[in-house]
Amino acid sequence: MIYTLSNIEQTRLQEAIESALRVPFIVGVEGYVFESIFHYIKDLPLSNPHSEKRSKLLFDCVDSQRKIGWSLKAVQKSPETNSFELVIQRADIFKKKLELGFSTLTLDSPIDELGDAILRHWNQKIEADMISQIVESPRIAVLIKSNNHKRYAFLEQDLHIFSPDKLYWKWTDELKTGLQARRKSNNSVALRWYPNQKQLFESFQLPQNSFRFEIEPTAMSANDFIKTILRPPTIL
Repeated sequence: MIYTLSNIEQTRLQEAIESALRVPFIVGVEGYVFESIFHYIKDLPLSNPHSEKRSKLLFDCVDSQRKIGWSLKAVQKSPETNSFELVIQRADIFKKKLELGFSTLTLDSPIDELGDAILRHWNQKIEADMISQIVESPRIAVLIKSNNHKRYAFLEQDLHIFSPDKLYWKWTDELKTGLQARRKSNNSVALRWYPNQKQLFESFQLPQNSFRFEIEPTAMSANDFIKTILRPPTIL
């Protein structure tokens, strides 16, 4: 399911990005910057990164009341695109083959066995972190940004828990440099896994009616920014 930001949330997202890029020490919106902006647009409290250790749990933002968890990603692609891919997990299925239940797994194992191990690795991560973070509605939210930081698109949808019987697997070439999972329903690529990097990519569709917007990033000078932030408040 695709979710749409409210008008207020759209305004908050656009204004927050424009404000962030006025800071001369921030090059672009990614990582913690996007996490903090997303908490702001959803009006959710954000943990203090200086006093609380950052976890490797899947959900970067959790609405504890509604039990919604978001995995947050920022990717540099054209916001006008119809589709894109991004890394969703480092999946070293050979290192964890015993935990996954595939004791003899190698790169030469049957392709369906490799595919099942990849899916089990990803699905177990989702399910375990849903329990740990008390999430009932797992989602992913992606900020797509142009390379000049002027054009953006936003996508929020349910996080897919893939079923093995809905996919089939094939190598991209004879050298086994990449393994694709394609949907049986329409032959579209759902996942890609690369043995060398141990990275799992997911393919996403960006609807035409997705929220897209433009800004004109204008960074303050370092001196002006520091003076503004550190200037003592005026006493009336």
